[in-house]
Amino acid sequence: MTLTAAQIWLIAFGTVYVAATSFWARQCALREAGTRRFLSATGELPAWIVALALAAMSLSAWITLGLPDDVARAGFSGAGLALATIPMALLGVATFKRQWQAGRRFGARSQAQLLAFYYRSRGFAWLSGGLATLFAVAFAAVQLSVLGRLMADLSGGGIAPEPATWLLSLMTFSYVIVGGFYAAGALGALQCVLLGAGIVGLAIAANDLGGGFSAINAALAKLAHDPANAHLFRVSGVVRFVAGADDAGGWTSALVLSTALALAGVQASPIATQLLLSARDDRAIAAGQTWVLAAFFGGLCVFGLVLVGACGMIASSGDAVGDLLVRLGAGSPWFMAAIYFALVAGFQALAAASVITAARGLVRDIFVPDFMPELDGRTANLIGRICVGVLMLASVLLATRAPAAAVSLGALALPFAAQMLPALAGLCWLRWISPPAALVGAAIGLATAALTDSFGLAVMDFVGLHLPWGRWPWTIHSAGWGLAANVATMLVISAITPLRRANQRAATLNELFAGLGASRPAARGVRSMAWSAALAWAFLGVGPGLVFGNFALGDAGGGLDAWLLGMPPLWAWCLAMWALGVILVWLIAYKLELATSPGVDIVAVDRGPAGRPKTRGLRVDHLEALLWTLSGAGALITAMAWIFGH
Repeated sequence: MTLTAAQIWLIAFGTVYVAATSFWARQCALREAGTRRFLSATGELPAWIVALALAAMSLSAWITLGLPDDVARAGFSGAGLALATIPMALLGVATFKRQWQAGRRFGARSQAQLLAFYYRSRGFAWLSGGLATLFAVAFAAVQLSVLGRLMADLSGGGIAPEPATWLLSLMTFSYVIVGGFYAAGALGALQCVLLGAGIVGLAIAANDLGGGFSAINAALAKLAHDPANAHLFRVSGVVRFVAGADDAGGWTSALVLSTALALAGVQASPIATQLLLSARDDRAIAAGQTWVLAAFFGGLCVFGLVLVGACGMIASSGDAVGDLLVRLGAGSPWFMAAIYFALVAGFQALAAASVITAARGLVRDIFVPDFMPELDGRTANLIGRICVGVLMLASVLLATRAPAAAVSLGALALPFAAQMLPALAGLCWLRWISPPAALVGAAIGLATAALTDSFGLAVMDFVGLHLPWGRWPWTIHSAGWGLAANVATMLVISAITPLRRANQRAATLNELFAGLGASRPAARGVRSMAWSAALAWAFLGVGPGLVFGNFALGDAGGGLDAWLLGMPPLWAWCLAMWALGVILVWLIAYKLELATSPGVDIVAVDRGPAGRPKTRGLRVDHLEALLWTLSGAGALITAMAWIFGH
């Protein structure tokens, strides 16, 4: 069989990419030989590598592939999602430095250990481990499925979607199983560079194939002149009181805000904390969140990815990235192959870190402390490697055998991760949040997020309980509903429960942060102005004020002469909000010193969360309790389904 030019270049770039990742994974494995740190790299990764890896993980292929398609289908109201990099960066600026400092003081190696130790609750270890598993299996499966189908399209059918999906999974598995967490983190920096280059390449290709920026805007103006397309160039309102967002007829500002919170949830995930705690120091947090995530990737999203989506809108294509790459492959197959594997690199930045974090959570944070406290490190690492293989096998099987289930289940990962925000806020800032309030609030938030999303609604239908709302009721994303229930529960329980269980450790953190975070006079002078600016930006950028973008910079339907910046007014508004958002992140990160490093060594003052029960051998009683709980839950669901006729 004669290979086409596109197939040859895909094979060539794929071979080079696999060789590079395998080489560096091997180097990382040799560096870590004998350390028994396959499941973690605490304090070993250079800070700049962690900063780049965090940025790549935050974008991944989820936004890179999804944002242009949202713009192509829903219009420039979807462009508001490109501003999500600003809330992501603000969240990182507000919590990352204090998480790292608390981890050093308490000797924590993961989010599970950090929260379980601070709140004195094993529930957080199980919650964090389960959340990491959801990312490693379902969230990764969605991206695997999309990238596998895209490879099949780009190869002209030379590779079927299912083998392509298995191939991509094997590429990730090959370097994770060799290099462990150190390789996942170190390669994350390389993948960050590749992802950025890939987005730049997509924007260049879209601009070239669209005839240039002026021609694209002229075509958009012609499209906007038709009243039937008016909804593509405006936000449809602040909120719509409908059963589900699918009935709203377009994006509202409430949906943009709540979806931005969901996307920011990746910064609160166990994967982000694991990477953060792997850094040698906290010196790159400010630069990583301000210049890499907010400025560089934020600019690429709000201009480059929206440009790709605009070209898809003009072509009436719901698959903007896929169609663009297919067209590019016909004339420049090498460029197409390079962009495709840059997108693969973005996927692997999150997939590799999530699978190793999930394996660590299941083995080190759950199985060892709760079921086999005396397990030695070598055996734990062996079980961890097996766990990595099982998780990746589950992900690829879900992607190939049940893609619809992967989409509905994977969609829960980000809103679920957002439910960790109140607990992290309690750790970093709000000492009055009691341990029961943090844990119960997170549990209620998870349940609420599930019941306002597709997967939870499908489960309720299965057991015969038909809820009177649809996905994302009142055009509010499930992350927003979950956070509302989470915070309300946390406030009520904190008001009625004592803080004795966390007082000692809260006092330790208060002393630590007070000693390291003494503000300079200049910082005190701008504090109130900075937080007021943050609220104003949230209102205008991703909140109700986004509707001003419909008309503030011109009349969308008035043609090019009515567009003040020569581009659709709502798109121009988003660009302006991005520029202001970068200034805001810089102000809070540097002037308020929330992300700058104090340059002081932190000494652990406690034995930390690594302490284990003194029981020897396998905890059969705990294992039996877990099996009985799972069996009872399964029996209850089966009985309810049978009773209601399913």
